[in-house]
Amino acid sequence: MKQNKQLIIVFFFLLIIIPSCKSRELPNNITESTRYYYQIDEVIDQRKETAFTAYELAKTVAKEWNLEAILLEISPTTIVSINIPIVNFGPYWFFVFGTTSNARELYVAVSDGKIIGSFQAQPMADENLPYIQTPLEISNLIDSDVAFQKCVDLNIVNLNEINESNSQIDYRLISINDEPIWSIYIARSDPFEPICNVNANNGEITEDPFLQYQ
Repeated sequence: MKQNKQLIIVFFFLLIIIPSCKSRELPNNITESTRYYYQIDEVIDQRKETAFTAYELAKTVAKEWNLEAILLEISPTTIVSINIPIVNFGPYWFFVFGTTSNARELYVAVSDGKIIGSFQAQPMADENLPYIQTPLEISNLIDSDVAFQKCVDLNIVNLNEINESNSQIDYRLISINDEPIWSIYIARSDPFEPICNVNANNGEITEDPFLQYQ
């Protein structure tokens, strides 16, 4: 799948990684959320905060890296853990930042209210991709818990089936051609394809943003 190739590309640039693994707590103005995924059992998702709560912490690192830093993607842990040696697979959020004036990107992993790893590398996206990946402005987008709950409410995601299979959920948020889409996955599934896709602007169910490019 083309979306998986995006993250695989970065593996070949690991020699130029600049690690930065300072332990940072959530800023004072951010409250570490209790579990307010309405129906999600901790076995299914062990993350202690939603994506946008974690983003506030990742953003502080990104702005220290470059004041022009913009969020490009929230990437699935499943793919990241295979290709990038920050940590082993676990319940963390992985953010990709870039700028309009810098050839490198910054990758930041957040778990349980702390930065667990960050580094710089060459852009992971292939310049010859058949689509345009546009920056994410999350202020008007729905958060990860709302997107997941939408999938549950419409019976697209069956929590009992996930529990019975001892699986966990995984997420991606990406904007293709100015359309931000949340994709929900079963972590470590094979093939690794989304089981539900939600338009992050309006909360409507939509298609896999990469489907037309496969």
